Amino acid sequence: MDIKNKIFVNAITAFNPLRIRLGGSLEDLVVYDVGNAVKECPKFRLQKNGLFGFSNGCLSQTRWDELNYLFNQTRALVTFSLNALYGKIASREDKLWIGEWNPENARQLMEYTLEKGYKIDSYELGNELCGSGVAARVNSVQYGRDIIVLKNLLRELYPIASTRPKVLGPAGFYDEKWFSTFLETTGPGIVDGVTHHIYNLGAGVDPGVINRIQDPVYLDKVAHTYRNVSRIVKKYSPKAGAWVGEAGGAYNSGGKNVQDRFVDGFWYLDQLGMASSLDHKVYCRQALIGGFYGLLNTTTFVPNPDYYGALLWHRLMGKEVLAASHDGSPKLRAYSHCSKSKPGITLLLINFSNSTFFHVVISVYPFQKLSERRSQREEYHLTAKNGYIQSDEVLLNGTPLQLTNSSDIPLMEPILVDSYSPLTHNCFRVRFSGFGQDKNEGPGSNKDLTIPAQKTVTFKDRKKDQNWFRRQFSKQMNQDNDSNDIDRATAVAAAAYAISSLKDLGLPYQREQPETSKISSKGKKESTLSIQEPGKGTIKSSENPDSTVPATAATHTKKPEKTLLPAPSFRKTGSTLEMELNGSSKVGRTTSKTEVVAKPLHDKQPSHRYDTGTSTLKSDLPTTVKPPPQPKRQSSTGPGMRKAQADAWEEAEMARVQERYDKQMATILDWEQKRKEKAKRHAVKSEGKLEEKRAKALKKYRTEMEYIDQVAGGARAKAKEKKRKDQLKVKEKADTIRRTGALPKTCFCF
Repeated sequence: MDIKNKIFVNAITAFNPLRIRLGGSLEDLVVYDVGNAVKECPKFRLQKNGLFGFSNGCLSQTRWDELNYLFNQTRALVTFSLNALYGKIASREDKLWIGEWNPENARQLMEYTLEKGYKIDSYELGNELCGSGVAARVNSVQYGRDIIVLKNLLRELYPIASTRPKVLGPAGFYDEKWFSTFLETTGPGIVDGVTHHIYNLGAGVDPGVINRIQDPVYLDKVAHTYRNVSRIVKKYSPKAGAWVGEAGGAYNSGGKNVQDRFVDGFWYLDQLGMASSLDHKVYCRQALIGGFYGLLNTTTFVPNPDYYGALLWHRLMGKEVLAASHDGSPKLRAYSHCSKSKPGITLLLINFSNSTFFHVVISVYPFQKLSERRSQREEYHLTAKNGYIQSDEVLLNGTPLQLTNSSDIPLMEPILVDSYSPLTHNCFRVRFSGFGQDKNEGPGSNKDLTIPAQKTVTFKDRKKDQNWFRRQFSKQMNQDNDSNDIDRATAVAAAAYAISSLKDLGLPYQREQPETSKISSKGKKESTLSIQEPGKGTIKSSENPDSTVPATAATHTKKPEKTLLPAPSFRKTGSTLEMELNGSSKVGRTTSKTEVVAKPLHDKQPSHRYDTGTSTLKSDLPTTVKPPPQPKRQSSTGPGMRKAQADAWEEAEMARVQERYDKQMATILDWEQKRKEKAKRHAVKSEGKLEEKRAKALKKYRTEMEYIDQVAGGARAKAKEKKRKDQLKVKEKADTIRRTGALPKTCFCF
């Protein structure tokens, strides 16, 4: 596939960012040809006795470089699925592979990836090997041990937890017993995302697929799978989120002329709403490209209708999930989230009916308050061309969505309507409606939350020197490695200047731990969405959030010595969907925290010094360096003598400048090496403590389980023995009755 195709690149970039999972059925046959990892790099070929009818294949170093160039260019978040059968052998038992996973080839790929500076968001192990498997299967206990090996490998290669890729698994169809044993084996803190696959529409060749897509009662059946996965994740690994790692609707490449058409949006958007409301964090659509269920056309790369539905969801639906239900026709679906890029609520309405339109009236408490200055709402209507649901063209507010002449994704602008006007939801239509934006607020606007201005600290005493220096190296610098590279370079340059200056002054420059401040946001929202269909019921949605968002920042409580710095601001960051659902999406209540990142104090700073805007470090620094001695005056004042004096003075001064520079560079290098060694020791020590703590917790858990088993086993044995004795007594009495013919007497006590 041509991964340099302009349409392909633009389609990925438009999500900013899109999560891409690189994996699938053949991943467990792939070896990685990086460095001297493998002797041969074979291509896939048909093989009757191979998994899925194929031989082993190879990912070449060149192709890996090309893929990572694409990911970097499009700012994609990458989940890479590893070969989980590497080192295992097929047993005689049906589809079962035995033995331990060999991580050496994966290690070589990761080491090369680190060396090249490529960023991988997460690693997943194997594809559809859980439960009864598809073409192969692995025992749940052994798979849990293999996942622990993967986690330890990542801990070794990425000692700093904040930069370490996540671990995902098991990437297969849900089997309660298998999933439970797997998560029990790993224990908490190993798996970061529990991934499962969904294909709830049946086989792609089944002509009934199109009818199932339009049947909301049938679509509801998969909800129990979402609930069960969420429940078991909370039970065994509560810090890990439930992910839909792969969902294509109909398996075997999807339904022809169905899943690449407008009608598939009813299934897709309904699944996104259902998964988020049932506490799933990520929804990965099968596939970005390939098969009939691809978001992009396999040959032309032109987006299919579902691509635009996914893009609207990604841009409009925020992390906080609200409850939405109604007593009317099941042909109307309603899902509600807090808006993603502005205050307010986004409501998704899906009309499955081909003959009924719904009259929707919104009258909710928060909007009555906001209506004084927010009198309009945004609406996005998705419909099929000419009302034909199997059309491959989709209209947004009546306008066809088509690529521009430069192969860019078209603008997706809303229509603005009066907030008090009712919604008329016509047949076979999808609608996103946003409520609560300002009159003067454009569709893509974004407001910042600010904290009080930080205060400038001068170099007049040692404590203030340390506080300023600490602020340059506070944890803010590592909150977002992607967006803060320029700020990091500026701060490093400023810190280097500070180190040399402090060294010249004889001041200590030890780093202190940054203080932590909190931004509290407490507000009560009680909203009711009244959605009426003639003669039917209503839809209601409510939220009562109470969240505290921690933001790391160095603070100083003393009065400012000179000037006030501009106030840094915090902004909600975008989600990472394809589709990233995020949020802890419990129905009826918001429980997820808003992610914040610190904006740079100055967007543009010179790289050679730290400029506060009103004063510079140089002017603030008291200097104890003596001025250079003035050259002695000569008795002659001729031009030749003055030139000689100037040359001699210049040469002496240049020598001093070079000497000072050499000393500064040596000081910076010494500081850099010491701090790196200290940071590495600290990271290793912290990891060791965490590992020891996890081992103790796991040991305690196993001890408790053994104790419970022992007590339960003893109780069972005792009950069994009592049963045996009671049965003997009954038999003895029965024999007596047979001999004497008299029944035993029964005593009644009062």
